[in-house]
Amino acid sequence: MKTRIVVTVDPAQRNRIDEVAQSLAQAGMTVDQILSTTGIITGSADHGQTSALGAMPGIASIEPDGDFQIPPDGPQ
Repeated sequence: MKTRIVVTVDPAQRNRIDEVAQSLAQAGMTVDQILSTTGIITGSADHGQTSALGAMPGIASIEPDGDFQIPPDGPQ
């Protein structure tokens, strides 16, 4: 089963973020977004792959992508 993940690219490798994303995809990650300005790549991968993906060159960290909800407006 695939898990949604957020990959932070090493700041020294941000200029290569497209190459890093391509390497992640070749390793089995489904890449959804590449956020060049912030050095973030989002997507999904099999749960067992995250350790191997995190050990790849240019990766600073991998974290699960959490869902959040915004509460409704308060009474007026």
